Amino acid sequence: MNSKRTGLAHIKGVVESIIFSKTDDNFFIFSIIVEDIAQQKNDAFDLTGIESVIVKGVASSLSVGEKVVVKGEWIFHAEYGNQIKATLIENLSWREVIEGNPSKEGAISFLSSGVIEGVGKVLARKIVEALGPDAINIINKEQNSLTKIKNLRNPDKIRAQVRLYYCQAVLHALLAPYGINPKMLGRVYNFFGSDAYLIVKNNPYELCKIDGIGFEKADKYAKNAGIKHDSLQRIREGVKFALHETVMSFGSCGIEEGHLILASKEILTVPEDLVCQVINDLRVSNEIKFEDGYYFDAAAYHAENEIARHIARLMGKTTFSGLTLYNAIIKAEKIVNVTLSIEQREAVVMAIENRFSIITGQPGTGKTTIVAVIITALNILGISSDCIAVVAPTGKAGKRLEESCGKGSTIHRALGAQGVGKFTFNEKNQLVEDAAFADEFSMCDIFLTVNLFSAIATGTIVLIVGDNDQLRSVGPGQVLGDMIASDLIPTKKLTEIRRFDGDIALAAKMVNEGNVPYVISGQKDFFMIGVTNNNAMNALAKTVIRMLEKDTSADEIQVMVPMKTGVVSVKSANDILQPILNKKATSTAPFVERFGTKYYVGDRVMQLRNDYENNIFNGDVGKVSLIQGGNVVVQYSSAEVSYNPSALDDLTLSYAATIHKMQGSEAENIIVLMMTSHYRMLKRNLLYTGMTRAKKLLVVMTDAMVNGTYPALEKAVSVVDSELRITRLCVLLSKLTKE
Repeated sequence: MNSKRTGLAHIKGVVESIIFSKTDDNFFIFSIIVEDIAQQKNDAFDLTGIESVIVKGVASSLSVGEKVVVKGEWIFHAEYGNQIKATLIENLSWREVIEGNPSKEGAISFLSSGVIEGVGKVLARKIVEALGPDAINIINKEQNSLTKIKNLRNPDKIRAQVRLYYCQAVLHALLAPYGINPKMLGRVYNFFGSDAYLIVKNNPYELCKIDGIGFEKADKYAKNAGIKHDSLQRIREGVKFALHETVMSFGSCGIEEGHLILASKEILTVPEDLVCQVINDLRVSNEIKFEDGYYFDAAAYHAENEIARHIARLMGKTTFSGLTLYNAIIKAEKIVNVTLSIEQREAVVMAIENRFSIITGQPGTGKTTIVAVIITALNILGISSDCIAVVAPTGKAGKRLEESCGKGSTIHRALGAQGVGKFTFNEKNQLVEDAAFADEFSMCDIFLTVNLFSAIATGTIVLIVGDNDQLRSVGPGQVLGDMIASDLIPTKKLTEIRRFDGDIALAAKMVNEGNVPYVISGQKDFFMIGVTNNNAMNALAKTVIRMLEKDTSADEIQVMVPMKTGVVSVKSANDILQPILNKKATSTAPFVERFGTKYYVGDRVMQLRNDYENNIFNGDVGKVSLIQGGNVVVQYSSAEVSYNPSALDDLTLSYAATIHKMQGSEAENIIVLMMTSHYRMLKRNLLYTGMTRAKKLLVVMTDAMVNGTYPALEKAVSVVDSELRITRLCVLLSKLTKE
């Protein structure tokens, strides 16, 4: 039997060979010639005589001949020999460069590590000979440093890569020991730019701004940097983080004082009197806001103020009214080939007579059709379609607008998104449009809303469209609901169902009224299937296969599940649907695998993060068009984007998706899975939102009937998402009414 013993490892040595590397994960298996071993006290084994060892772990970059320090866990195995599972791999050549005391060979090693395109040992030595051992710092600081070297091609490109590599190397040296992996380090660099390491060194808690890092990891580094546990700086940053996390995680813009104190104490583990002192100091300095017994995140507070200000600026009457307007609407109906109901026509009149208005109502009431009529009527009244912006929060919602109204875009694209919170069009550079229509507005949080409203010029006709009964925004605020509740903004709620023959609409209406839906004999577009948790995936597969056998297109089938992981989840549904809905996903076809998911040509995929460089945004759906050299190429409606293996973290299969992700989208044929195993997600507006995505056919798969009803659906319809969101927008707008 093979013996296996473990213990703490801490060695210094030289990289002898690279056995395996997976560059997208920065994972290496390499052998190291041991120069020094830190013998642990009371070891149960003897470390003397070990000359080389195999190391497995994550490093930003490694080359043969580089000196490294490795910390981790020894694994002694009779068959495989000495190994170390590394928790930290530190490149000593980098340390020399970073600490400002590099050797000549250390600088050459740094430059020729392989990550700077076109720079090998020969060119690295030439650069160091010309600039000296401190070449890296000179290149980093002096813009024209490389132009001094004769016959050097692309000096600017090399300098840009050196600066990037230097910043990443410093970040790795600073942060890797505290559990911040290379992927996160990339996010730090992308967020802060080439001065990232300086920003982090000056205030480690700036790391809290990076998605996925949080206070705990930033705090570990801060303590090592000398910031004491009870320092006012640490407590200030902890309180601000606790408040910000509440805003971003739970949808409120603020928090009660008692809850803020408790949340801060839990994060900081310091006495309450210190927390209270710092909260008061932050309040006095306006770094956090206090109003009516609540503390507000400063950014959220400012955003709500600005939304109210812009609404006041944008409101007013247009010059369109009377017979001229009436005739334009009649002509528009004929062009669009629709006959509006009385309430729909009232909505059209309201939207054209007012510079800022809202149309709301559940799916099937004709909101999108009304937008098409309004655009056509405005064309007749002299406003060109080229001067009308039509936007929605997600790519699929924008695509649906384009199909029904002739034009449509995501809000991010329309505003020219350049980065987090950065847009080409803003209050100083506003959109040149005569009208702007925004659909699916229940999905818009305060931050997206303020960016949109600030970019709209005074005098523009603005129409907000949305269903206030659907899921609220993932981000903070309840903008659509607050605007409607304020009674300031002209609003028309549509109540007549017109899109469906009746089955889907009736079922959704029942859910919205708190009743479990049921299937009426003879229905053709709404079905219910009772399953168990364990056979749900098999039942799903059989249902989809039957739909395909009836000539339903694979592209017209969309599955929705409340949860991402579990037995009945987005992950399990995608796994079983992929070979059914993509005939190219075969065992012999080329693929790229990432974290257990295989991507084949023809796969339907969804982008999970905003990619400003490629102009692709969270929720955009495309198809894999090519698998080449380990990369996955995806064709979107707006662009073709290539993903290297590490970038696949931003991609997922989308045969199945969460209901949250599908909000604002539609599909011809929808299958909603809602089981008792989804207990914490079972809420009325979640079920209602999922059901109302269907245009042609709706299938609800749920636990088998018990005592004449469906347990999961009974639970869902009985739970109204009444969780209080603390916001100020309604009050701010109501004050405008009085003024």
